[in-house]
Parts: sequence; C-alpha cells; structure tokens
Amino acid sequence: MTFSSIPNQRRRHLLQCAVGLAAAAVIATPASAKSEHSQKMRLRLEGDVDLDWVLSLYTPPALAGGLPPGIVGRVRAQYPAPDASANPGQSRRLMAVSAFLAPAGVPPGVPAPELAPISVLEIAVEDVLIGMAAFADEATRPSRHVGILGHVVSNEVESPFGLLVNRVATTSFGFDWTGARNAATFKLVAIGAAGSHITVLPEAAGEISFD
Repeated sequence: MTFSSIPNQRRRHLLQCAVGLAAAAVIATPASAKSEHSQKMRLRLEGDVDLDWVLSLYTPPALAGGLPPGIVGRVRAQYPAPDASANPGQSRRLMAVSAFLAPAGVPPGVPAPELAPISVLEIAVEDVLIGMAAFADEATRPSRHVGILGHVVSNEVESPFGLLVNRVATTSFGFDWTGARNAATFKLVAIGAAGSHITVLPEAAGEISFD
C-alpha cells in the first residue's frame, strides 16, 4: 500500500494522529531523546506536498481549487539558512523554509525549478531534539527522528494562511542516512505554524548531519 492509495478520509485521520504525537514529542523531551546544540545541525531537504496533506481549520481561497495538471506543491527546508555563513549571530540559527509551485516529476532532494512562490519563512531555531526509536520500520517509520522547535521571525512571501511572524514553529521527521556526504531520506516531514496549519511531506530527500 502506498501513501496515495489510502482513502483521503482515513489518511487525514491517520495523519492527524501521527502529527499530534510528533508535536508532543517536540515539546516534551523524553528520556530516549537528547537535546542537540542547534548550531551543530546541518539540514537540507526537499520534496513534493499534496494539498490533502496540509491540515488547517481554514482553507485559503488560493488553494481551494487545487493545482493545474503537471504542477505540484514543493517544500524546501535548509538549516542554517543559505546566507547564514556570511552573517554572525542569530542568522546562524535561522532555518529557511519555502513552499512553491514546481513541475511534477522532479525526484525528492533534487532542487526543483520554482515556478511561483507560495510562502517563504525564516524560523529562529531554539532547540533540536534527536531520538532513536525502540521500534522502527525502515520503509515507513525510521528509527532516527528529529524534532525542531522555534518561532517564525520572517514571512517574506506571506503564507496563504496569513502572516505567520511570531508563531511557534515545529518541525519533525524520521530519517535514514543513505550514503556518503550525509545523504538521507526523510519520512513524514511535518512543518507546523502553531494554531495555523501543518504541512506534511510523506517523503523527502537531501542531507543531514550533526557535526
């Protein structure tokens, strides 16, 4: 069974349960997880997102009609933000998250052409939790997982859900390293603006390290 073959109603129920557990894990540090100095983490991930995997009590008019054929929603997250190395201080703790329209068919992790922006955020990262699950399934529930807690400090391209500045931001995902140079695959990437919405990528790819 693939993600796309799960009926929408059941998928939303399962997703809401999974996201609720993930959000709780970010806020409460269990004994099996350790807090990592945020500046040690390096992250880049990218993947497609279906509008059925964007959860909110509000449906933005811009998204209500769906997307044209051949076009997909795409999310890219980078930490530190691309220009952080050139700027001292807080900029080294900023995570850049962008959502945009892209042509369908670009593999996860490969930088996709940005046809039109949807939203561009900067998140000040305050804590990073790293865990190793006692039970895992490589295909759907990787044992290695991460929770990132912070708050939105910039929303350069305003979100369809409204201005997100000052909202608490949570990011969580499972991952497995796949080869050299910290290459990784990511599962159930959940990026949330508290009280507004949660965007979930079932799968993504990129790199992650904790040097």
